[in-house]
Amino acid sequence: MGRSLSNSVINLGIRDQFEDALSQFGFEFEVLAEQVNLTFDFLEGHACLGNGGLARLSACQMDSLATLDYPAIGCGLRYQYGLFRQVILDGFQHEQPDYWLNFGNPWEIERVHITYCVKFYGTVTDEVLNKDKIKVWIPGEMVEAVEYDNPIPGYGTRNTIVLRLWAAKPSDQHNMISLFPYRRISFWRDLLLMSESYNTGDYVDAVVNRQRAEVLVAYYTPMIVLIRATFILFCGGFFQGKELRLKQQYFFVSASVQDIIRRFKDAHRNFDQLPEKVALQLNDTHPSLAIAEVMRVLLDEEHLGWKRAWDIICKIFSFTTHSISPEALEKIPVDLLGSLLPRHLQIIYDINFQFVEELKKMIGLDYDRLARMSIVEEGAVKNIRMANLSIICSHTVNGVSRFHSELLRTKLFKDFYELWPYKFHYKTNGVTQRRWIVVSNPSLCVLISKWLGTEAWIRDIDLLIGLRDRATDAELHQEWKMVKKVNKIRVTEYIEAMSVLKVVKKAIVCP
Repeated sequence: MGRSLSNSVINLGIRDQFEDALSQFGFEFEVLAEQVNLTFDFLEGHACLGNGGLARLSACQMDSLATLDYPAIGCGLRYQYGLFRQVILDGFQHEQPDYWLNFGNPWEIERVHITYCVKFYGTVTDEVLNKDKIKVWIPGEMVEAVEYDNPIPGYGTRNTIVLRLWAAKPSDQHNMISLFPYRRISFWRDLLLMSESYNTGDYVDAVVNRQRAEVLVAYYTPMIVLIRATFILFCGGFFQGKELRLKQQYFFVSASVQDIIRRFKDAHRNFDQLPEKVALQLNDTHPSLAIAEVMRVLLDEEHLGWKRAWDIICKIFSFTTHSISPEALEKIPVDLLGSLLPRHLQIIYDINFQFVEELKKMIGLDYDRLARMSIVEEGAVKNIRMANLSIICSHTVNGVSRFHSELLRTKLFKDFYELWPYKFHYKTNGVTQRRWIVVSNPSLCVLISKWLGTEAWIRDIDLLIGLRDRATDAELHQEWKMVKKVNKIRVTEYIEAMSVLKVVKKAIVCP
């Protein structure tokens, strides 16, 4: 999300007052912001919660949602370590561990009273409740999700939304009775044996459970880490890497869904109202397990019928995809999903069966197309296609540019587009001008406001079109060049301070 200090001061509209107050104490705003992050990391470290376009898009979405006064919540993991910390030594980049939480985060609000139990592994059994047969998931491992809220203030508004990050803690195994009120002899026997092991001082398992929980949020595991693991561990660690990635995805999905359902039930009783109160945006396929999780909660815990639950699912989800090739689409091996989340695999199979049966009625027995559109990919390794699941269960699917969306319609998801053309839209994967001009380039911000005669463009970027009328103005060009020159001087000074390398202007003569 960037530096909370500078971002919050600017969004609150008090930068000038803040700079004046600091100057009275002999400090400069920009110098202080740098020192806060470089010298005094315990005051504010960078929250490196992701990388690439997905993370940047999410950060800009949060800023825009807050500024537009939407009551939004962003959900993710509270990683202990960032992706990496970059240092420049002898002109070369070196990657070092990023211990951004070593001294805590002064901007976050820890809500220790809000925790949710997240389950893994285990088995699924049939139970009878009020003469109805229900599925009961008996987990093999449980982890507690603890909520940490990071405030995101909007620009020029009183609205503040939150980035809700989940930390993993070991589950209090002694509270298992309240979680499973089913009278199974084997369950009570196992619980008694477990309690006896604690009473006899066998605390090693408790330490192991804590380590197993905390590794879930230790660090971000992008696909490149999994690829490296393949070479380093000769494929032995690849499955473990994919399992950790899947556990991370489900951990924050399950905690977020439980939180959403809990807050909905605080004010409403009828789940048919859920689509009116809740909209869930899937930022690529990483959180797409939320579809199966919401379905599981509605079926197994709220005891809604399949059709009613399915109608709700299709009204609350929308899906943004960033992929441009079939190879980049996320797939989960059936064996892995069945081992880690057995109930979710059952639900996905049921969704796929219902979908394929309906599809046959619409397109006939075109088995090649049925195979392409199926959520389950057959082959030497059977996989679950998470993109197919997301498209089938979402009311809206969007690409991140006009060209990208055209590729989705004509190539990548052509079969789905021909079936549901009304679902597909494009939304330009833009950036917020507040983060990328106002915060990062204040000199340019002042220049634009001067020539437009207003600061309203900071909230309404379409007003920048007014600069077209000044496109040939020599004075504007001169001032623009001066802003660029000043910024180049600043960056050369920064490079020299950080790496002891002096950057000099070099004339380039074109032949």
